[in-house]
Amino acid sequence: MQPGYTVHTKYISDPARGIRRRAVEEKWERDGAKALGRGTFGTVWFERCTSGPSAGQVRAVKQIYKNFGPMSVSTKALSGELSAIMKFSHQLYRHCFVQSFGWYDSQDYLYITMEYLPRGDLSRYLENRLPEAEASLVILQVLEGLDFMHRNKFAHRDLKPNNILVQHAGPNWWVKISDFGTTKQIETTVLRTGVGTGTSQAPEVRGLFTPADMADYSERLFPLAVDIWGVGAIAFRMATGRILFSALRDLYSYVVQGFAFPFEESLSAECNAFVSSAMHASPKQRPSATTALTHPWLKLASSISTDLHEELVTPMEELNVAVEDPTVEASAEWPTISSGADEKTESFIKVSGTSRSSTTRIGKSANVSATTWIGVGSEPPNDEKTPLDEGFKHQQKEAGSSPHATIAQQTSENQRVPRVQVLKVGDGQDGVMVSTAYSPDGEVLAICMEHAIHIYTVGEDGQFNEMGTLRNPEWQLIESMAVTDQRIVALTRNSRGDRSLEAWHKKDGHYESQHKYRLGIDDLKLDAWALSQDSTTLILGGHRRNRFYNKDEFHMRAFYLSDRNELKFLAWFELENRISWIVVSPDGGQFTQYIDNTTSMIWQRVGSNPFVRHLRHQKLPWEVINFSPDGSLLAARSQDGKFVIIRKSKLGRYAEMQQLFDQEPMVAAFSPDGRFLATILQQPEVGVVVWEKDMHRNVLFKKCMLPSQTKVSSVTFSPDARQIVTGSFHDLATIWHL
Repeated sequence: MQPGYTVHTKYISDPARGIRRRAVEEKWERDGAKALGRGTFGTVWFERCTSGPSAGQVRAVKQIYKNFGPMSVSTKALSGELSAIMKFSHQLYRHCFVQSFGWYDSQDYLYITMEYLPRGDLSRYLENRLPEAEASLVILQVLEGLDFMHRNKFAHRDLKPNNILVQHAGPNWWVKISDFGTTKQIETTVLRTGVGTGTSQAPEVRGLFTPADMADYSERLFPLAVDIWGVGAIAFRMATGRILFSALRDLYSYVVQGFAFPFEESLSAECNAFVSSAMHASPKQRPSATTALTHPWLKLASSISTDLHEELVTPMEELNVAVEDPTVEASAEWPTISSGADEKTESFIKVSGTSRSSTTRIGKSANVSATTWIGVGSEPPNDEKTPLDEGFKHQQKEAGSSPHATIAQQTSENQRVPRVQVLKVGDGQDGVMVSTAYSPDGEVLAICMEHAIHIYTVGEDGQFNEMGTLRNPEWQLIESMAVTDQRIVALTRNSRGDRSLEAWHKKDGHYESQHKYRLGIDDLKLDAWALSQDSTTLILGGHRRNRFYNKDEFHMRAFYLSDRNELKFLAWFELENRISWIVVSPDGGQFTQYIDNTTSMIWQRVGSNPFVRHLRHQKLPWEVINFSPDGSLLAARSQDGKFVIIRKSKLGRYAEMQQLFDQEPMVAAFSPDGRFLATILQQPEVGVVVWEKDMHRNVLFKKCMLPSQTKVSSVTFSPDARQIVTGSFHDLATIWHL
């Protein structure tokens, strides 16, 4: 694809020189080789002005997809980002936030122009730990920006190293907060919705609450504390070089089960105190940005000499970055006024008493034109509605391929809105939904919660009738579940920490508990576990302390449950590093271990005998999320946080086939026939994305999106792939009839 371009035609009036109105045209060309960043809803591009008054200047342009499959990015969501940009492009906030010069739109995209910071984002500098003094300086500046935002009733909600851009690298750090795509203006004092990505998410955004906060559910509000958690997470990563709570189970133990905060011995007492305060399990107990700025640890920043005034001026001149009049606040947007047959449009900008208007064209060649250029200004013309108020009525299709053109992005035609059923499961006392599963014959749907398994029969009319509930007062937690036509198997844990594998067999229309197996792993502290869908294979990973050598030992143990309900010990291995994640293929023939948050090892049984101890393995640079039913495809996270599909070759080796998203999914599930893949992304408002496999091209393309009103915890397909069931972090399950 040839680089695109944008042409802005500005009309400038200069009374002092007797110029009533003069057109000045600028052409900005995109450097196709410099995509500065990609996300679920857009891409950030590098552009250079090649002609006009700003020739030679550079900028970054954020291209946001308005239409994402059948679900559009809402006007409200775009308004939130533009409102934040308007507010924080004021000269007063220039040292804290990445500045915007204006925005324009086409039929499919919204474009936001911003200053270009060539040093990139903070994540590039975190391969090694930073000195605490430097870390505190960065945190001080981030908190100053958050304090501005919070005082103006804005919450960022996706604070992470990737969204902190570097104006000047260490030791005299100068950083700026960027990416207001998830920013929300708090109209009252509450913010009930949560966003954020990956390990940066606060526990309440991921549906995890302390028992005290859970008891106060109706009043459970977390407006600004989400940002403070992000500050603590960034501080810990800078000072240690590690991500705290990288595994969801560790976060669950800390927040829900009340485990102690994992203080880092290598950090100072002040740093540990700051991080533990910012990352308090309860959002109610975290300090405000104003209070956090007074913490003793931030006094370390004063040991680094920084001349902010000098830094504010010099880089902009050195880099030749496009800058609007610095006295102008980005405080308004309005629709353009059509100029007639050429389909160009114009909008007005008031700058220091001089009236200017502008027209914009976007193109890959000369065949593309946008309809709106919205610049920074003070007030729109009277009686004009904003393009956001009009729901982006001023639109025009942009030519050229999507930035994700190498990834199959076609959407199925003849889409329809799926019929939706919602099941309220239990009495609200059974905790979070752990998983959902159909029996292979489609007659039973089982919903596993933390303290009970609820079983439903599936009628021919598609209705769900509760068949019964499996419950045991000894259970503290149900950790995994598998459902077959004849039995339900679950891994359970009691209050003493003992693990058992329990099996219930279907008889005369109900399930009876016939077998319970003590696993005899009392010496092992479990870090990860997985049960195959066919209920035959259980893989456990954990560690124990070798007191003689005074070191931790890391073990993997595998069990096999036969059709005759005989539990056999399959294999035992000692590993060099901790296992943080395990995934088993549906038939139990393969499994992967994600080790020390860096490498996956995939194991395959050799031969048909399930008790053969000889396994072979291959190291993979991905974190595997799930297997396809035949094991030929793996859904995985790459080390740089992308969602990829891995394909198995005829020789049994794995290699990357396709990138689906620039964002890591939380959960992924294949349909039983392997034709569809359902993924849960980090943004709660996205819900579930369903992909379909193109059998001829051997790629996946986006079929549909299922927006959810609640945060999704699990997803499964019916045997015929006509229904998708999603679980939540509460007591609601949703059935989508596709």
